[in-house]
Amino acid sequence: MSTTSIKSRIARNLTLRRLEITALSSTVLAFSLTVLLVGGTPLEETNFVAVELVERIGWTGAGVLAIVVEAAIFAGYRRLESEFPNVSRAGGGAVAAIGVADLLVNLYGLASVGLPESLLWAPVVESAGVVVLAGAVILASRRGRRYWRLSPQRRGRHGGLPLQSHWRY
Repeated sequence: MSTTSIKSRIARNLTLRRLEITALSSTVLAFSLTVLLVGGTPLEETNFVAVELVERIGWTGAGVLAIVVEAAIFAGYRRLESEFPNVSRAGGGAVAAIGVADLLVNLYGLASVGLPESLLWAPVVESAGVVVLAGAVILASRRGRRYWRLSPQRRGRHGGLPLQSHWRY
């Protein structure tokens, strides 16, 4: 029987990559719920920065900007990770915690008012689709850069990715 402490197990599993995926996915879900709730219920956006962004660049622009900013923050943390692993992990954890808290607030709002009766799915799907697409482009660009750094022998026989990838997720 192993006597590994719970703190060491959490620290081993709490990688920067998992924190980034948590932050990005919670932001996409929170953004989608915000569009749904503000567009069809009496609830209003209370974050004054988000209100100003939506007025200037629209819902889609604000969602894409949120994903780009989070990806840039985590890119900075990845650069710091080799020298300051605890700082980068703590910063990534803080960003992920903010995203999860935002999602929980939106879920509470949805539970308190319910789905709007006159729900128009088009704006929700459009906004969420653009944000998901932005996240996919960011993730794909990282994978693409790593792929082209490989030697031709490591890329695989037909130019595809090797079956046993050396990337950790």
